[in-house]
Amino acid sequence: MTDNQMLILFPAYPGDIKRPDPAFEDEMLEAKKQGFKIGYVDLELMFGGEVRLRLPEREKGDSAYVMYRGWILKQEDYDRLNEALIERMYGGLIQPPYDYKFSQNIPEWYPVLKGKTPESVWIPGSSFDEEEIHKTISVFGNSPVILKDYMKSRKQDWYDACFIADASDTTEVMRVVNNFLRLQGECLTGGLVFRKYEELEQIGTHPKSKMPLVNEWRYFVFGPKNKVIAMAPYWEGGFYSENIPDIELPNLPCMFYTIDVAKKKTGEWIIIEIGDGGSSGIPTAMKPYELYLGWSKRYEKTIVDQMQRICEETNG
Repeated sequence: MTDNQMLILFPAYPGDIKRPDPAFEDEMLEAKKQGFKIGYVDLELMFGGEVRLRLPEREKGDSAYVMYRGWILKQEDYDRLNEALIERMYGGLIQPPYDYKFSQNIPEWYPVLKGKTPESVWIPGSSFDEEEIHKTISVFGNSPVILKDYMKSRKQDWYDACFIADASDTTEVMRVVNNFLRLQGECLTGGLVFRKYEELEQIGTHPKSKMPLVNEWRYFVFGPKNKVIAMAPYWEGGFYSENIPDIELPNLPCMFYTIDVAKKKTGEWIIIEIGDGGSSGIPTAMKPYELYLGWSKRYEKTIVDQMQRICEETNG
């Protein structure tokens, strides 16, 4: 470890800010093993509550910057968390709010990756006119599409609130849209996004949702120089070949992000989605030590470079 090692901030156990949410306990133990300092944030943050933090005392030479590793936060809550850390004399989140917004919202990253990811259109807002929906998705003709909001889909409700077999079938479109809006409720983020359904290489079928499992992989990328620190097959239970993806990853303007790629039936690899690295799940095929070892042993200089970048932009 160097003196510049980050502090990792995990969600706290509900009602007890002195220990981690059980979903992140294994990661917390691995982070400690790799020498990271640990802090916790109260989950009430996700519901508009006060930002309550439990942080270790900073020692001379410690990094002033923090990596959040937890559940997906709304942009305004992520902003509040960053501000609270600065108030506590930390430099803030190493994934600054503008990077978080870029990686989490498809209208932000889609223009950069257009042509390398499924064609997408979106409608901002929280209430939607049926005529506008049909007009917007007419670009897809009678092709199948996937529905999501700016951040999340409901893949777990594949045939009811995600997959639309025919974009020109107005009745089916509205059935899926209305189901999606009802199930998302107040969690709806940004608006509606419709994405072209690509024919991907299938490796199985999900036992609950019955959605097709495809040859998809997740990369964790750290630093503006496109450094992959860990990668693994995305789905549990599918039959993956031993061949790793043959695709050139983009160099994106944010600090820590995930890239999900999948293989088309034609053999071509495409980018499916971008996500914030701090709130993207670790696939079952990837062990937590792979991610934290990648941070602690390989790219400590990247952390220092990012601190300098944030300071320059803040003071500039």
